[in-house]
Amino acid sequence: MSKTQKNDTFTGISCFGGWMEHYHSGMLKYDQDNPPTLFNQWKAFTDEFVELIEAFINYDLAEIWAEFNDCIHAFLRIIVIILWSIPFIGSYLLPVIIMIPIIGFKTAKKHAIRFKKNGCIRSSRHCINSKLDHICNRSVNSNTNDPKM
Repeated sequence: MSKTQKNDTFTGISCFGGWMEHYHSGMLKYDQDNPPTLFNQWKAFTDEFVELIEAFINYDLAEIWAEFNDCIHAFLRIIVIILWSIPFIGSYLLPVIIMIPIIGFKTAKKHAIRFKKNGCIRSSRHCINSKLDHICNRSVNSNTNDPKM
């Protein structure tokens, strides 16, 4: 393998504009720095589900679609945690199963863009907040005022 080639499971998937590589790297990095648990992933799913209900109440179709993708992504993250916890093989499966939540395409792509731009999958609202809820290496040079990015 030459020096220019990366030894990564998902290198070379360019038909999606390269965002899948950033998603893969970002999720692995985030989970390495912030080990997920079934409890915190369940909480994330229920939080997203409440936001989906609120979007339905407000009849906001764009927000319904966004929150629906968030729910799919959060639910599939629970599946990843369950599969990851299988004794002996779970940790070997992680580089592949970490990609299952891309079915929640809109959310997965949002995480990929954030990771590429800022070095963290979370929004600036979570990264710059005085009460940090996660560990990240947010880029100091990130020039974003968008709380969703």
